[in-house]
Amino acid sequence: MLLLEEFEKYVAQNELFGHDDKILLTVSGGVDSMVMMSLFAASGYRFGVAHCNFQLRGQESDEDEALVAEQARRYGVELFNRRFDTQGEMERTGESMEMAARRLRYTWFRSLCDEHGYNVIAIAHHINDSIETFFINMLRGTGLRGLTGISVQAGRIVRPLMFATRKDILDYATAHRIPYREDSSNRSTKYLRNKIRLGLIPRIREEFQKQYRTPVPDTPQLGKIPPRLQPAKASSGVIVEGLDGCLVKFARCCNPVPGDDIVGFITRGFGVSIHKKDCTNVVNADLSSDRWVRTEWASTVKETFKSTIDIIGSDRQGLLADVSVTLSNMRVPIHTFMARETKDNHSHIQVTIGISDLEQLRSIMSSLRKISGVVSVQRSNQPTV
Repeated sequence: MLLLEEFEKYVAQNELFGHDDKILLTVSGGVDSMVMMSLFAASGYRFGVAHCNFQLRGQESDEDEALVAEQARRYGVELFNRRFDTQGEMERTGESMEMAARRLRYTWFRSLCDEHGYNVIAIAHHINDSIETFFINMLRGTGLRGLTGISVQAGRIVRPLMFATRKDILDYATAHRIPYREDSSNRSTKYLRNKIRLGLIPRIREEFQKQYRTPVPDTPQLGKIPPRLQPAKASSGVIVEGLDGCLVKFARCCNPVPGDDIVGFITRGFGVSIHKKDCTNVVNADLSSDRWVRTEWASTVKETFKSTIDIIGSDRQGLLADVSVTLSNMRVPIHTFMARETKDNHSHIQVTIGISDLEQLRSIMSSLRKISGVVSVQRSNQPTV
């Protein structure tokens, strides 16, 4: 599943936050919040990480804390960690463990926002959490508001993974080798939520043979589409099998250009996303899903496409100028141009350019390889901006 793309679309559609916001991620070390941190980093948002150690599971809690700290360092983001005397707080107030932990963490999250200028708090709840909450509220007795499950946004608290299921998140973590911790208490039926997750919901699925996640009404069922090619939106330059006049967009994760072998993925409410067939998100995906559809380039494509190139060369004076002059002489528009020194004292130049097709891109790369001091030139696997 193309979780990164759907994450970005979901955030934009619901106007949860933007790149100018300063976002505090609440990260426990479990798979949901660790994947959320990865998605935020990949999307280029400004964020810090807050981790609560409730000191209820001994060494397990300490290992959760260590993993979150390690990942925060890897992403180079601000880390806040706090250890709570949760047991003492329960004895003092008479609250249940769940209530005491909830009050402690949300009070701390809000104080971090006030002290450090964060204006959004992101929680890694997803569709399954919302369904479980629905049943919890129903069993405890609630009004209509409680029967809606978990809200996507409440004040400055947002839940940007509410479009995804637990399986979606686990699949993404596996495909991208994201480390996470498994809370052993999640397997205990001591807690009502776990009884619902491990007992009630599987029984409902088995009894009624229904799909767990609510189907999205406007998602086409490809199995019912006539097996023929029809023109897509004329300006897209892409023909999508069986979909006439559909919205087409080009995936930023691989930036396909005319001449690349491509495949389409039907998103939820945002048309068909076009990917290169060798895109990492495609290679790691379940291609048996009926949301994948055959696509091909139209005979005439008039658009200009962005493509990012990575250039590795010797750290010599004038290399940047030579690259710039070469592109200018070929009348190639430059969108972004960045350079840095690598650990082995080479220059890494990353440039995003505008091109018409794969043939032109290959010609440009061939010319760049002829520059003195250039070691390698290849298409980048990083998203364009």
